[in-house]
Amino acid sequence: MRASIRCALDCCTKAKNEGYWRTIYCWEIFADANLNKMDKGLLQKYDARTTAKQLRIVFVSVPAGDKAAELARLIVNSHLGACVKVLPPLTSYYIYEGQFNEDAEQVLMIKTSEAALEELEQLVKSNHPYDVPEFLAVPVDYAHAPYAEWLINGSHMEWDLYYFLSGKKPAPTDVSECPAFQKLKEFVDSKRKMSTDLKPVYETIDKRRDEWIQILKESIAIESVSSDPARRGEVRRMVEWTMAYLSKQGAKCWLEELGEQTLHDGKKLPLPPCLLGELGHDPKKKTVLLYGHLDVQPARKEDGWNTEPFVMVESDGKLWGRGTSDDKGPVLSWIHAIQVLNEHKIEIPVNIKFCFEAMEESGSEGLTELLQRKKTDGWLADVEYTCISDSYWLGTEKPCLSYGLRGICSYHVEVSGLQQDLHSGVYGGSVYEPLNDLFYLMSQLMDVNGKILIPGIMDQVAEVTQIEKEAYEKIDFDVKEYRESVGAAKLPSEHKETLLMNRWRFPSLSVHGVEGAFSDPGDKTVIPSKVSGKFSIRVVPNMEPENINSLVAKYLNELWEKRGSGNKMKLITNQGSVPWVHPIDHPHFKAASRAVKKVYNVEPDFIREGCSIPITLTFQELTGHSVILLPTNASDSMAHSQNEKMRTHCYIDGIKLLATYLMELGH
Repeated sequence: MRASIRCALDCCTKAKNEGYWRTIYCWEIFADANLNKMDKGLLQKYDARTTAKQLRIVFVSVPAGDKAAELARLIVNSHLGACVKVLPPLTSYYIYEGQFNEDAEQVLMIKTSEAALEELEQLVKSNHPYDVPEFLAVPVDYAHAPYAEWLINGSHMEWDLYYFLSGKKPAPTDVSECPAFQKLKEFVDSKRKMSTDLKPVYETIDKRRDEWIQILKESIAIESVSSDPARRGEVRRMVEWTMAYLSKQGAKCWLEELGEQTLHDGKKLPLPPCLLGELGHDPKKKTVLLYGHLDVQPARKEDGWNTEPFVMVESDGKLWGRGTSDDKGPVLSWIHAIQVLNEHKIEIPVNIKFCFEAMEESGSEGLTELLQRKKTDGWLADVEYTCISDSYWLGTEKPCLSYGLRGICSYHVEVSGLQQDLHSGVYGGSVYEPLNDLFYLMSQLMDVNGKILIPGIMDQVAEVTQIEKEAYEKIDFDVKEYRESVGAAKLPSEHKETLLMNRWRFPSLSVHGVEGAFSDPGDKTVIPSKVSGKFSIRVVPNMEPENINSLVAKYLNELWEKRGSGNKMKLITNQGSVPWVHPIDHPHFKAASRAVKKVYNVEPDFIREGCSIPITLTFQELTGHSVILLPTNASDSMAHSQNEKMRTHCYIDGIKLLATYLMELGH
C-alpha cells in the first residue's frame, strides 16, 4: 500500500512540477463548519484558502446525487479533512457538479455512480482516521470529451490513484508508466502548440480606427436615458439599433419584452426590451455570456458639461460624450472584435451568448426575472463563463481585472407639511420648513471625512485579514495622480492602502441630490412644500441590505423625533444589491490575464471596485459558473458625471483586448 501511495504521489508531483497538472492542492474547510450549511451548498461564504483551520489533507472529489451531502458529512466527521477539488467560489454546484475544462487545469464536472459511492463509503469506514493515505481519489463516470474514454478505461490521474490505493491495479514502478500522466502530457503539449497569430487582427483594428469612432458617435446621439420616461422611446431605439449591428456579424438576435414599470406617481410605462443573442452552437466548445447595458445616465450641458453630452466630440486623445465609457463603448467593442475576427476567417473557439439590457442605470428592472425564465427554459444551461465590461482601471495607464464589487442600498427621505410652496417673505419664520428639516437629517448621515454616523453599520463589515492587507500593499497606485484626476485639492486620506480600502473594502455613504427644491439659475424665494433627499450606501461583505435598511430607518426616526418638527418625514427604500467577490486563481481569470498581457505587454492588477453592478451576482448564481469584470477604460472616465469620456487608445485597444480574451478562453 505504501509503495502504491508513494508512486501515486510521485506522479502527481511530477505532473504538477512540469505544468501538466496544476491543481494538486486541497481545499480546507472550517473545523467548526456547519454541516447543515454544507448540505445546502452555502460554503461560498467561507474563504477556505485564507481562514480555514486545516484538518486532515485528503484529495477527494465529492460527487453529485442524493448521497453527496451524506458523503461530505462522512468525510468531515471521519477527520479525513474536507478537501474538495473544485473551482471557487464553493457553491452547491461546484461541490456536487462540475466539468473538466479543456486546458487541463481543473476538474469542474464530477458525477459518481451509486456503486462507486458505496465503494468509497466502505473504503472510508474501513480506515482509521489517522491511517488513511494523504491522497484519496474517487472513481468518476464522465461524459465530457475528450476525457470520457480515458476515464472509462481508467487512464486518468484520479482513476489511477483510486486503483493504486484500493489495490485493484498494480502501481507503476516509474512515472513514465502512468497512463494518466502520459495522456495529460500529450494533450497539454498539443494545446500549447495551438496559438492563433492575432497580429493581423490588431493591424486591422488600428487601420479602421475612424470607422469604430463614427459608429460610437452614432450610438451616443441616441439619448437612451432609462430614468427619463419622456425618452423611453429613445431607449428602445438604442436596443433595436444595437440588434441590427450585432445581427450583421452573424449573430441570431431577438428582443425579450420585460413588461411594465410602475413609476413613483403610480403611472405605468413599458420597460425597454432586453437584447439577447447567440453566435455559435458547437457542443464541443464552451459558452461565454457577454453582458452590457445600452442605457445611460441623464446629462445636460448646463449641468457643467463642456460640450453637448449627446454629441460625441474627439479632442485631446479622448472621446467625450454620455455613454462613451458607460457602457456603449465597451458594448460596441465586443461587436467590433467579433466582426474583425470573422473578417479574418478566424474561428472563435467559444460559443457566445449576448445579454444587452437597457435599464441598468435604473436598477436593471425586469432583468433578473427574465434571466430566471431563461434558466428555466435552458438558455443559460451551457454558459460556463460570463464577462462584463462595465468597470474601470485603477489608474490611467495600467490595465486590471476586477474580482469584487460593492453592493448598494439607496434611499429617498421625503419631508412634507405644507399644502403648497409659500412666499418666503410672507411666511418665512412662521412655519416649519421642509427643506431645513431635510438638510438637518442629511447632515447627520456622515462626518466631513466620510465616516458613516449611523450606529451599527460598521458592525456588519467583515474583518480585514492579514492576507488582504498584504494584497493591497502590492497594488500599483499613485495617490497624487488619483487626486489630480478627480480634481480634488485634498483627500480624506493620502495613505494608499487606506484610500483603496475606503473605495472598495469598506462601506461608503453618498448624498446625491434634492428633489422638489428650486435648482434652476437665478433666484426663486419660495419655501418648498415637499422635498425629497436622495442618498445611498455602498455595502460590502458581510452586510445584508435588510439589516442596513433597518439600521437606517431606526436612525432617521430617532433623529426626526429629536428634531421635533411639525412636518412629516417618510423614508423610501429603493431596490438594492448585495456585494460580490470572486477568487482570482480561476482559469477564467487566467485567460483574461493572458489576454491583457498580449495586448498591453503587462500583467494586470487584480482589484476590487467600489461601484455596484447588481447583475454580477445574479449571473453567477443562475449559471453556477464564473463571472469576470474585464474593464477596457481608464479610471478618469467620469462615468455618471459631467464630461464623461473614453480615451481613444482605450477604445481601440479595448477591441483588441476583447478579441484576444475570446481566443484565450478556448485555449
